[in-house]
Amino acid sequence: SPAPALPVVENFEYTTGTNLTSNGWVSHSAGGTNPIQVGASPLTYSGYFASGVGKSVTLNTSGEDDNHAFASVNSGSMFASFMVNLSAAQIPGDYFFHMGPENSSTLFFGKVFVKKNAGDSVAFGIAKNVNGSVIYTPFNYDLNTTYLIVVKYTFNSGTTSDDEVKLWINPVLNGTEPPADVTQTDVGIDALSLGMFALRQGSATNSGTPTVGGIRAATTWIPGSGGSTFQLSVNIIDGWNMASVPGLHPVDQNVNTWWVNRNPLADVY
Repeated sequence: SPAPALPVVENFEYTTGTNLTSNGWVSHSAGGTNPIQVGASPLTYSGYFASGVGKSVTLNTSGEDDNHAFASVNSGSMFASFMVNLSAAQIPGDYFFHMGPENSSTLFFGKVFVKKNAGDSVAFGIAKNVNGSVIYTPFNYDLNTTYLIVVKYTFNSGTTSDDEVKLWINPVLNGTEPPADVTQTDVGIDALSLGMFALRQGSATNSGTPTVGGIRAATTWIPGSGGSTFQLSVNIIDGWNMASVPGLHPVDQNVNTWWVNRNPLADVY
Protein backbone atom coordinates (compact mmCIF):
# COMPACT_ATOMS: atom_id res chain seq x y z
CA SER A 1 0.00 0.00 0.00
CA PRO A 2 1.25 3.56 -0.64
CA ALA A 3 2.82 5.52 2.20
CA PRO A 4 0.32 7.87 3.88
CA ALA A 5 0.13 11.45 2.69
CA LEU A 6 1.40 14.28 4.87
CA PRO A 7 0.78 15.46 7.46
CA VAL A 8 1.07 12.17 9.37
CA VAL A 9 0.22 12.02 13.09
CA GLU A 10 1.15 9.04 15.26
CA ASN A 11 -0.57 9.00 18.66
CA PHE A 12 0.00 5.27 19.31
CA GLU A 13 -3.71 4.56 19.60
CA TYR A 14 -3.17 0.81 19.70
CA THR A 15 -3.66 -2.01 22.19
CA THR A 16 -1.41 -1.56 25.21
CA GLY A 17 1.51 -3.98 25.23
CA THR A 18 1.47 -4.72 21.50
CA ASN A 19 4.59 -4.27 19.39
CA LEU A 20 4.90 -1.30 17.05
CA THR A 21 5.59 -3.75 14.26
CA SER A 22 2.08 -5.16 14.80
CA ASN A 23 0.64 -1.69 14.24
CA GLY A 24 1.98 -0.55 10.89
CA TRP A 25 5.58 0.21 11.86
CA VAL A 26 8.52 -1.59 10.21
CA SER A 27 11.70 -2.79 11.90
CA HIS A 28 14.89 -1.78 10.06
CA SER A 29 17.45 -2.93 12.67
CA ALA A 30 17.74 -5.64 15.36
CA GLY A 31 14.27 -6.96 14.64
CA GLY A 32 12.79 -8.92 17.55
CA THR A 33 15.30 -7.74 20.17
CA ASN A 34 13.54 -5.75 22.90
CA PRO A 35 10.75 -4.76 20.50
CA ILE A 36 9.22 -1.34 21.05
CA GLN A 37 5.80 -1.74 22.67
CA VAL A 38 2.79 0.50 23.18
CA GLY A 39 2.51 1.94 26.68
CA ALA A 40 -0.70 2.57 28.59
CA SER A 41 -0.70 6.36 28.88
CA PRO A 42 -0.18 9.43 26.68
CA LEU A 43 2.24 12.28 27.30
CA THR A 44 0.94 15.78 27.93
CA TYR A 45 2.39 19.14 26.93
CA SER A 46 0.28 22.27 27.28
CA GLY A 47 -0.77 23.77 23.94
CA TYR A 48 0.43 20.89 21.75
CA PHE A 49 -2.39 19.49 19.64
CA ALA A 50 -1.55 15.87 20.55
CA SER A 51 -1.25 16.45 24.30
CA GLY A 52 -3.04 13.75 26.28
CA VAL A 53 -4.14 11.92 23.12
CA GLY A 54 -3.69 8.19 22.58
CA LYS A 55 -0.74 6.50 24.27
CA SER A 56 3.08 6.52 24.09
CA VAL A 57 6.10 4.24 23.71
CA THR A 58 9.20 3.88 25.91
CA LEU A 59 12.55 3.01 24.33
CA ASN A 60 15.08 0.65 25.88
CA THR A 61 18.82 1.26 26.02
CA SER A 62 19.29 -1.22 23.17
CA GLY A 63 17.11 -3.25 20.85
CA GLU A 64 14.93 -3.13 17.77
CA ASP A 65 14.67 0.12 15.76
CA ASP A 66 11.35 0.84 14.00
CA ASN A 67 10.15 3.31 11.39
CA HIS A 68 6.85 4.75 10.16
CA ALA A 69 6.52 5.66 6.47
CA PHE A 70 5.05 8.80 4.96
CA ALA A 71 4.76 10.12 1.41
CA SER A 72 8.28 10.90 0.24
CA VAL A 73 9.54 14.51 0.26
CA ASN A 74 12.58 15.68 -1.76
CA SER A 75 12.33 19.48 -1.75
CA GLY A 76 11.37 22.33 0.54
CA SER A 77 11.41 21.49 4.25
CA MET A 78 10.33 18.54 6.36
CA PHE A 79 9.24 18.96 9.99
CA ALA A 80 8.87 16.34 12.71
CA SER A 81 7.60 17.12 16.20
CA PHE A 82 6.97 14.95 19.25
CA MET A 83 6.75 14.96 23.04
CA VAL A 84 9.49 13.23 25.02
CA ASN A 85 10.07 12.45 28.68
CA LEU A 86 13.38 10.92 29.81
CA SER A 87 13.58 8.72 32.88
CA ALA A 88 17.33 8.28 32.32
CA ALA A 89 20.14 9.45 30.04
CA GLN A 90 23.86 8.74 29.69
CA ILE A 91 26.83 11.11 29.76
CA PRO A 92 28.22 10.14 26.31
CA GLY A 93 24.86 10.69 24.62
CA ASP A 94 23.16 8.99 21.70
CA TYR A 95 20.33 9.56 19.22
CA PHE A 96 16.82 8.15 19.58
CA PHE A 97 14.84 9.74 16.73
CA HIS A 98 15.62 10.38 13.07
CA MET A 99 14.20 10.62 9.56
CA GLY A 100 15.32 8.95 6.36
CA PRO A 101 14.31 7.43 3.04
CA GLU A 102 11.54 4.88 3.50
CA ASN A 103 12.77 1.65 5.18
CA SER A 104 16.43 2.66 4.95
CA SER A 105 18.66 0.93 7.49
CA THR A 106 21.73 3.10 6.79
CA LEU A 107 20.70 6.58 5.60
CA PHE A 108 19.57 8.61 8.61
CA PHE A 109 18.95 12.37 8.67
CA GLY A 110 17.76 14.89 11.22
CA LYS A 111 19.04 12.77 14.10
CA VAL A 112 17.92 13.91 17.58
CA PHE A 113 20.36 13.20 20.42
CA VAL A 114 20.20 13.41 24.20
CA LYS A 115 22.86 13.32 26.91
CA LYS A 116 23.24 14.30 30.56
CA ASN A 117 25.98 15.78 32.70
CA ALA A 118 27.24 14.63 36.08
CA GLY A 119 24.45 16.54 37.78
CA ASP A 120 21.72 14.78 35.75
CA SER A 121 20.86 17.88 33.73
CA VAL A 122 19.97 17.09 30.13
CA ALA A 123 21.02 18.50 26.74
CA PHE A 124 19.43 17.78 23.35
CA GLY A 125 21.39 17.67 20.10
CA ILE A 126 20.97 17.48 16.34
CA ALA A 127 23.02 16.00 13.50
CA LYS A 128 22.30 16.33 9.81
CA ASN A 129 23.13 12.80 8.71
CA VAL A 130 24.32 9.40 9.87
CA ASN A 131 27.97 10.44 10.19
CA GLY A 132 27.43 14.12 10.87
CA SER A 133 28.73 16.03 13.86
CA VAL A 134 26.31 16.78 16.70
CA ILE A 135 25.50 20.24 18.04
CA TYR A 136 23.97 20.21 21.52
CA THR A 137 21.96 22.70 23.48
CA PRO A 138 23.24 23.72 26.91
CA PHE A 139 22.31 21.42 29.81
CA ASN A 140 19.11 23.33 30.46
CA TYR A 141 16.68 20.43 30.75
CA ASP A 142 15.68 17.82 33.33
CA LEU A 143 14.89 14.16 33.60
CA ASN A 144 11.27 13.17 34.23
CA THR A 145 9.94 16.27 32.49
CA THR A 146 7.96 16.29 29.24
CA TYR A 147 9.40 18.45 26.45
CA LEU A 148 8.19 19.26 22.97
CA ILE A 149 10.86 18.62 20.33
CA VAL A 150 10.77 19.87 16.75
CA VAL A 151 13.31 18.98 14.07
CA LYS A 152 13.37 20.56 10.60
CA TYR A 153 15.26 19.30 7.57
CA THR A 154 15.61 21.76 4.67
CA PHE A 155 16.60 20.65 1.18
CA ASN A 156 18.94 23.13 -0.50
CA SER A 157 19.69 22.73 -4.19
CA GLY A 158 23.09 24.44 -4.43
CA THR A 159 25.28 21.36 -3.85
CA THR A 160 24.93 17.77 -2.60
CA SER A 161 26.12 18.78 0.87
CA ASP A 162 24.40 22.06 1.74
CA ASP A 163 21.15 20.94 3.37
CA GLU A 164 20.34 22.24 6.85
CA VAL A 165 18.76 20.88 10.03
CA LYS A 166 17.29 22.81 12.96
CA LEU A 167 16.13 21.83 16.43
CA TRP A 168 13.66 23.42 18.84
CA ILE A 169 12.86 22.51 22.44
CA ASN A 170 9.57 23.87 23.77
CA PRO A 171 8.91 26.40 20.97
CA VAL A 172 6.08 28.91 21.25
CA LEU A 173 2.94 27.36 19.76
CA ASN A 174 1.32 30.30 18.01
CA GLY A 175 1.46 28.88 14.48
CA THR A 176 4.59 30.82 13.49
CA GLU A 177 8.01 29.22 13.17
CA PRO A 178 10.37 30.89 15.69
CA PRO A 179 14.19 31.04 15.60
CA ALA A 180 15.70 27.63 16.25
CA ASP A 181 17.56 26.67 19.41
CA VAL A 182 20.21 24.80 17.39
CA THR A 183 21.13 24.88 13.67
CA GLN A 184 23.45 22.39 11.97
CA THR A 185 24.91 23.09 8.52
CA ASP A 186 27.84 20.68 8.24
CA VAL A 187 29.01 19.62 4.79
CA GLY A 188 28.02 15.96 5.10
CA ILE A 189 26.06 14.28 2.32
CA ASP A 190 22.48 15.48 1.84
CA ALA A 191 19.33 13.38 1.75
CA LEU A 192 17.89 12.65 -1.68
CA SER A 193 14.48 12.21 -0.08
CA LEU A 194 12.79 11.65 3.26
CA GLY A 195 10.02 9.09 3.59
CA MET A 196 9.97 7.88 7.18
CA PHE A 197 10.54 8.83 10.81
CA ALA A 198 12.10 6.34 13.16
CA LEU A 199 12.60 5.49 16.82
CA ARG A 200 16.01 4.11 17.78
CA GLN A 201 17.06 2.12 20.83
CA GLY A 202 20.74 3.00 21.11
CA SER A 203 23.73 1.40 22.74
CA ALA A 204 23.39 0.40 26.39
CA THR A 205 26.36 2.56 27.44
CA ASN A 206 25.38 5.77 25.59
CA SER A 207 21.63 6.15 25.26
CA GLY A 208 18.75 6.96 27.57
CA THR A 209 15.24 5.66 28.11
CA PRO A 210 12.94 8.21 26.46
CA THR A 211 9.17 7.94 26.37
CA VAL A 212 7.82 9.40 23.13
CA GLY A 213 4.30 10.44 22.13
CA GLY A 214 2.36 12.59 19.69
CA ILE A 215 4.63 12.41 16.63
CA ARG A 216 3.72 14.69 13.73
CA ALA A 217 5.45 14.70 10.32
CA ALA A 218 4.60 17.50 7.90
CA THR A 219 6.00 20.00 5.43
CA THR A 220 4.66 22.88 7.55
CA TRP A 221 5.26 24.22 11.04
CA ILE A 222 3.00 23.11 13.91
CA PRO A 223 -0.44 24.77 13.73
CA GLY A 224 -1.22 27.30 16.44
CA SER A 225 -2.74 25.77 19.54
CA GLY A 226 -5.58 28.27 19.74
CA GLY A 227 -8.24 28.24 22.42
CA SER A 228 -11.16 25.85 22.68
CA THR A 229 -13.38 28.49 24.33
CA PHE A 230 -13.88 32.19 23.87
CA GLN A 231 -15.67 35.08 25.50
CA LEU A 232 -19.14 35.94 24.14
CA SER A 233 -21.15 38.99 25.22
CA VAL A 234 -24.74 39.51 24.05
CA ASN A 235 -26.95 42.53 24.77
CA ILE A 236 -30.53 41.39 25.46
CA ILE A 237 -33.38 43.65 24.29
CA ASP A 238 -37.15 43.28 24.25
CA GLY A 239 -38.49 40.70 21.81
CA TRP A 240 -36.58 37.94 20.08
CA ASN A 241 -32.80 37.80 20.17
CA MET A 242 -30.45 35.48 18.30
CA ALA A 243 -26.75 34.99 18.93
CA SER A 244 -24.56 33.28 16.31
CA VAL A 245 -21.08 32.06 17.13
CA PRO A 246 -18.28 31.14 14.69
CA GLY A 247 -17.91 27.55 13.60
CA LEU A 248 -19.37 24.94 11.27
CA HIS A 249 -23.09 24.26 11.21
CA PRO A 250 -24.77 20.98 10.15
CA VAL A 251 -26.00 20.71 6.60
CA ASP A 252 -29.16 22.78 5.98
CA GLN A 253 -29.08 24.25 9.46
CA ASN A 254 -28.15 27.83 8.59
CA VAL A 255 -30.42 30.80 9.24
CA ASN A 256 -31.77 31.02 5.70
CA THR A 257 -33.13 27.47 5.76
CA TRP A 258 -34.59 27.16 9.25
CA TRP A 259 -35.94 30.75 9.35
CA VAL A 260 -37.49 30.79 5.91
CA ASN A 261 -40.13 33.40 6.83
CA ARG A 262 -37.62 35.80 8.32
CA ASN A 263 -38.38 39.45 7.64
CA PRO A 264 -35.57 40.46 5.26
CA LEU A 265 -35.29 43.75 7.15
CA ALA A 266 -34.49 41.93 10.42
CA ASP A 267 -30.87 42.16 11.59
CA VAL A 268 -29.21 38.78 12.31
CA TYR A 269 -26.03 38.67 14.39
